[in-house]
Amino acid sequence: MTVRLDDSMFTVPDPNNGDYVFDANQQFETANYSSVNGGPLEMNGFLSDYVMFDITNITNPVSTDPARPVFPDSSGSATALFVNGDNFAIGILPPGTPNQGDGTVEPFYALTPIGYVLGSQVGPRTGINPNTGQASLIPGTYSLVQPNPTQPLGGPGMITALVGTYKGFASTIVSVGENPQHFEIIAFPSSQDNGIDDCIMFNVDPNTGIISTMYFGQIDMTQASPTKRNTKTKTAPRKVHGRGNVTSTIVAWPVSQISDPSNVNFQITGTVTDIDSSSLSSVHSGHYTLDPTNLPPTFSASGKFIVYRK
Repeated sequence: MTVRLDDSMFTVPDPNNGDYVFDANQQFETANYSSVNGGPLEMNGFLSDYVMFDITNITNPVSTDPARPVFPDSSGSATALFVNGDNFAIGILPPGTPNQGDGTVEPFYALTPIGYVLGSQVGPRTGINPNTGQASLIPGTYSLVQPNPTQPLGGPGMITALVGTYKGFASTIVSVGENPQHFEIIAFPSSQDNGIDDCIMFNVDPNTGIISTMYFGQIDMTQASPTKRNTKTKTAPRKVHGRGNVTSTIVAWPVSQISDPSNVNFQITGTVTDIDSSSLSSVHSGHYTLDPTNLPPTFSASGKFIVYRK
């Protein structure tokens, strides 16, 4: 879990003695406090580590638009999707294998409902302990930057705002492998862990691990507890990373649209039943049904989904 901290949150009441005072009541709270679902302002951390998916080979089954998302600054197209439950990010697949990159620095865009935060990332690599000579695998790492808050408005300079790690899908998640057409739905709990999870849906070749079709979206399990396991009640309207007022328990869009919150074309919807725990923070799996409208032919209309948690 991560909170935001920078130089602007410290003041120097007496320049003569150089003592710093932590400004917890203003700058820190402004940066870290927010309201969740209309509740009171409170400090909400966020998940800083990601799972990376190789989207180099995906196709667009519903339109002639490019299959891979365009970077929000229009500088190129993504070949990697990063998911952590609190937000999505896109970037370039690091050269090398999923577990051993070559150290090349690649762009990284953490997406927000109103834009993005720019950063960079380096793939997994082998590190050598200088004391023991022992080799160990270092996860992929990324860093986000922001304008230096100590500079005057419009002044030069960027500083590192957040550093985190990521691991590739192949080395992180064991597929349930139970759905026809090698179709998977994986839900990622947010830092709130309240049963409203980001999700991805995709077809994957079980032999090569190549992902051919991918959608992103959200699953709302709050109306699918075991005591209501057959319910298909629609949930209260909610926004999904800046997209509309969603009421379906499952909603998703082609991953090509992930960097443009205004694009909600080809939306698919569905319902959730039979989650495996009465505690939303302990759910590991459940069953889904997807509605036929806009459903890609390679997606299984019903089956089992898993939740990414220990």
